This record gives sequence, structure tokens and C-alpha cells, in this order.
Amino acid sequence: NGGSTWTQLGANAQADWYGIMPQATCCGFGNGTLDSWTSVFIPMCNLATESCVKFRVFGNDLSETQFAFDNVEIIDAPDVSITNITNPVNSPCPYSSDQDITVSVNNNSCQPITNIPVTVEVTGPTTITIIDTIPGPIAASSTLSYTFSSAVNMMTIGTYDFVVYSSYSGDFSALNDTFSSTVNVTDTKIMTYPYLEDFN
Repeated sequence: NGGSTWTQLGANAQADWYGIMPQATCCGFGNGTLDSWTSVFIPMCNLATESCVKFRVFGNDLSETQFAFDNVEIIDAPDVSITNITNPVNSPCPYSSDQDITVSVNNNSCQPITNIPVTVEVTGPTTITIIDTIPGPIAASSTLSYTFSSAVNMMTIGTYDFVVYSSYSGDFSALNDTFSSTVNVTDTKIMTYPYLEDFN
């Protein structure tokens, strides 16, 4: 509408937003400091049908405002991101010999996507690599919870490192394709009964 109204892109709570070290909170904008260049991705699918879009940068000078930005791109291309490993996570409860691996997969693009290759690599007391293809579709700007087709044996005490990544053809940003986590197994599941604990 020619600048009569403006819509803020991004928010402080967003994982890839620039204001990750807030100095102050004002007006809902991303106040913060960063010492190095940071890549920020903002989906704008809601603007895809607009014939004219304007962008502006607003600085709120609470003490001093210094910022710079470079290499701004508007891209209409697929973008898949792995945003979380929801299972397994650190827990006081023992794990199993067939522990599921579940991850959150985002479609950050403006069109549905299908057939997304995903890989999980597990190292530690158990070492395993699982390669799957998520059939989809994952709707535009949506998240899918996906459980890998094979499980991992986590019955042995130790530290398990998980690395999950996507390999979608044509994905324009590799910066958000990988997510990793660490799970510490400190106790084992009782599998033989009757079980006796004498506390000696």
C-alpha cells in the first residue's frame, strides 16, 4: 500500500533472528549485539502475491545504534531445515534397545515439498547411520515431526552424539540443514526379573 502500513519481519524469540543478545527490550524489535556477520532467514510467503513490496530498516536509539547488513537476497526456492531432535533427549528414565529417533523438519519455502532425504548419524557406545526419505508432502511454511525407520540401541551407559541433516535437491541454504544433540545415558533398563537390589 505504498508504505501506509508496515509489517515487522522476525521477532526476538526467533532462533535465527539477529537480536539474540538483548541489551534492552523496546517496542518488540530485535535489540541486541553481535560481533560477527550472521545469516538471517525470514520467510515472506505471505507477500508472494503482492505486486510491489518495500523494505525499511528501523533503529531504536536507546543508547547508540550501529548496524550493517549486506548480501540481501529474495529467493523463490526450496529450503528445508532440521530444527530439533525431540527424541531421544536427556532423561532420568532408562533408554531401550530400540530407541526411536524423532526430529522436527521445517519447510521454509512457499510451496509444498516431497521426498526429502534425511540422515542421522549416531556415535558413542553405539555407532549407526540411518538414511531415510520423508515422502511428505510438507506444506509451505510448516513443520513435520518425523521418526526414522530404524531405531538405536541405547542400553549401554555412555554419551551418545546425534547429528541429523537433510539433503534436499535444490535447497538454497545449507546453513540450517543440520541439527545435533548429545544424550547422556547414566543408568540401564532392568531386563531380567526377579530383580534384587541389596543397596550394599
